[in-house]
Amino acid sequence: MSFQITGVNVLMLVALCIPGFILMKTKLLKEDFIKGFAVVLLYVCSPALSLYSFQQARCDRQMLINIGILLAVVTVFQLLIMLLAYFVFSRRFYQPSARVATVASAFGNVGFFGVPVLQALLPGNPEAVIYSAVFIVSMNLLGWTLGMFIMSGDKKLISLKRCAINPTTLGLLIALPLFFTNTALPAPLMGWVEFFGKMSTPLAMTILGMRMATANFKEVFTDGKVYIAIFFKLIAFPLLLFAVLKPIPMDATLKVSLFILAGMPPAAVTLNYAELTDTAPKTAANIVILGSLACVLTLPLLLLLA
Repeated sequence: MSFQITGVNVLMLVALCIPGFILMKTKLLKEDFIKGFAVVLLYVCSPALSLYSFQQARCDRQMLINIGILLAVVTVFQLLIMLLAYFVFSRRFYQPSARVATVASAFGNVGFFGVPVLQALLPGNPEAVIYSAVFIVSMNLLGWTLGMFIMSGDKKLISLKRCAINPTTLGLLIALPLFFTNTALPAPLMGWVEFFGKMSTPLAMTILGMRMATANFKEVFTDGKVYIAIFFKLIAFPLLLFAVLKPIPMDATLKVSLFILAGMPPAAVTLNYAELTDTAPKTAANIVILGSLACVLTLPLLLLLA
């Protein structure tokens, strides 16, 4: 995986932000439109992406073992990173922005950003895309429980119902039975699913570009907590996972996929949690924006190890 190939692919993904940024700056789009785009992304494109991902490979015993390993590894490492971030921010943990930064340190954009990166870097390994979908399951489980609690400090906001009933998991109710039985969707229906699934990345990055256009870049670049969260997410997370997994004998595609997904930029879902709990949404937006820009450099450098 050369620096040039990885860098170009990541740069092209980040460049998808440009139309949204320009349209907002020229006032052809209004800030109110972001919510509408986000609804389409969350309720249509996200489930379609999940279904599309699980249609890319056949289910067999080794695949099930790999899925189990991945689910365990990513859950443990997300918890570990949040714990490390908590200790770093503990002196200021009463501040809402520090609580947001703690959660953002662990959750990555493994779907809308991770899937196209995996497809570009591992084109001969369609199962890698499934690993992204499984990673999202773990992130949802932690996000609606521990993530919501850390941000709000209120146990009442922990929602097991939302953890089990959300667009991503509802999409899995369709995707998983088809995957476990190796049932392929009819070609016309698969074309529909693929169309909306592949819309996920450009739509997500367009929304990010729109958020960039409304951001105060002085705040983005001067908040120390933003840099700490990005360091944990883009550098500490993947390097720690790399150090632990490197000597362990396991499927090579699974190991590389884990490493690539660990280096993804901060997840936009962090901003959703912040808005739901009314906990420093500006800090969450700043972390997502600057982290997405920084990964243009960090991800190619990290993947030289792979």
